[in-house]
Amino acid sequence: MESFQIMPGAGYGADNLTLYAWIGELQSAPHPSFNQNGLFRNSEFGRALGNTVKLSLIASLITAVFGQFFGYITTRGRGKWYGNAVEQLIFIPYLMPGVAFSAIYFSMFSQPRLGGLIPSLYGTFTLILLVSIVKHFPFASRSGSSNMMQISVELEEAATINGAGFWRRIRSIVIPLAKNGFLSGFLLSFISIAKELDLIAILMTPKNYTLSFLAFDYSKEAMPQVADAICIVIIVFILVTNRIADKFGGNVSKSM
Repeated sequence: MESFQIMPGAGYGADNLTLYAWIGELQSAPHPSFNQNGLFRNSEFGRALGNTVKLSLIASLITAVFGQFFGYITTRGRGKWYGNAVEQLIFIPYLMPGVAFSAIYFSMFSQPRLGGLIPSLYGTFTLILLVSIVKHFPFASRSGSSNMMQISVELEEAATINGAGFWRRIRSIVIPLAKNGFLSGFLLSFISIAKELDLIAILMTPKNYTLSFLAFDYSKEAMPQVADAICIVIIVFILVTNRIADKFGGNVSKSM
């Protein structure tokens, strides 16, 4: 409701209601606190929406793929050194606060290192994408482990006896049976990445703004109505994606 108010906290009477936060133009602003166009007339919103969609979909897809791979290693290597090692190492990002984790990557990629072998990525979408992927490995890995535990080892053993190699087993057995779990892992990462703020805040540049950071920026500029409108857009975006994934068998509860 605050997204429709002229002055937050001044009540919901007709004299305090407006659509300016959504579709208003600066020259017709109902109050001096509005210093930019409304959401759907603001070019920043379109750019931030595009960045959010791109970041959420690409990062979640890559994270889900690696999550299933790590889950396969930890479940099939349970009780073995490599399975335990992967399970322990993959949860290191989970132990770090988001700001501290992004600060590490900021330091690593702020300038070229090792003679250009490690490039400078500061200010690029690639760095934000990389941080988002690695930070969410723990969630995707847990989803992958839960998924792989539901795929019987005996199926792979039977395929091995019949002469199927590793990649043939993965292609013919694991991938078809892991589809629903993959979608669930994708959705789990997607929801987190779509609303992420603290992880990527220090990596933001104007051309790479996401919706969550844009909402934060509007809050700093004393326009909570527009920030609220952006939050509503984020919620709708997540719900629509969740609905689409659900149609294909994705379910967050199955990934926990």
